[in-house]
This record gives sequence, structure tokens and C-alpha cells, in this order.
Amino acid sequence: MFRIKKIFPTMQGEGSKSGYPAVFVRFAGCNLWSGLEKHRSKAKGHCGLWCDTDFVKGTKYSEDNLIISLENLSEGWYKKCVVFTGGEPLLQLKKEKGLSLIKKLFSKNWTVCIETNGTIDNEVTKYLFTHPNGHITVSPKPLMSFNGKTDHIYLRYGTDLKIVIPTCFNLEKLKNWNFSYYYLQPMDAKDEGTCHSNFLKSLELSKKYGYVVSIQTHKYVGIE
Repeated sequence: MFRIKKIFPTMQGEGSKSGYPAVFVRFAGCNLWSGLEKHRSKAKGHCGLWCDTDFVKGTKYSEDNLIISLENLSEGWYKKCVVFTGGEPLLQLKKEKGLSLIKKLFSKNWTVCIETNGTIDNEVTKYLFTHPNGHITVSPKPLMSFNGKTDHIYLRYGTDLKIVIPTCFNLEKLKNWNFSYYYLQPMDAKDEGTCHSNFLKSLELSKKYGYVVSIQTHKYVGIE
């Protein structure tokens, strides 16, 4: 069984698949913070201070029920793409359970994408990395006790590396990781002035380090 907060059809608004129709599956749970407002200051990851995603609790789905939901939501699509996100989806997508789900989706000609904080590297990520219809986006987050190290980031390969700006990571060193694309994404601060400042900072850093600025286009067109 999988515990899932939400399943919804939308458009991928970020990274190298920006503009692709996709069904998003938001898995419940995260290993960097609880998702509860009262625990923000006690979060393991710095993202606990600003994350605005609801991934608490959720509903149980069997593998078959999840695939049926995906097929129903993508009926009539020319190409079918699913994005597993969270929270941290790799907490549930692991070993036989995760591999079984993904292999069945591949057999039905789905493109399978995963969005992860990079703290978990397992059989699923290795399989996705080698499959032509697999896609991995890693968006690493610093720990609250950040000391300049990235020892907690185990997944250093994939398709897209996405760094939220502002950041305390050494962008030059991260370019040594094994990704096809390197993105800087301005943090959505819910304040127009701060958002614009984050964008200008992203643009400045992209010129210096060779990253590409990734805008959350789905928010600009008013979809989830």
C-alpha cells in the first residue's frame, strides 16, 4: 500500500519537462520535516522554514488502484507522464514495492518522473536512471545544521538538478555531480519584491556558474 496525499492532472511547470502534461502523485511523508506548522523550527532540513506543500497524512492506495487512477486521469492523452513527488516519495517507493509499480507503468508506456530531495539512493533510482522513460529530478535541501557539507545528499545523479535560490550550497562543486541539466529556481516567497529579488539572484548566479534559470511556470498560468 502507498499513502498518498493527492493525485491530480496538470502540467509540469519546472525543469527540462516544463510544459509537458502530467499526472502528479503527491506521496505523504518527508524525512526533512513533519509538514506540521508547529514543527517548522524543529525541522531537520532548512526547507521546513519555507516549504508550503501539504503532504501530511493522506489516503492509502494499492498498486492496482493507483494505476487505475492514473489511467483514468490521463484518458485520451497522446503521451502519458506521471510525476511522483512529495514530501519525499522515495520513503515509500523502495525495493520490490516501488520497482513493481514503476515497471508496470513502463509496460503501459508511461514516462515516470520522480522529484526527490536526494537523501535516498536505492534500487528505484538506479532503475529509473537507466530506463529511457525514466526521469529523476533532485532538489537538495541543506540541513538546519548546515556546515558547508553535502554528506546527507546520496543521490548525485539523474536528469535535472534543481537548486532553490537563495541557497548556501557551493554551486560550482554541485556541477561535478552527474546530471543532464542544472537549474536554479527562485524561491516563491509569496511576496512580489522578494520573488523578484530571488529571480535576479538566480539570473546572476546562472551567468556565473552555467546553470539555467527554471521558473515555476504553472503558477504564472494559475494551475497547480
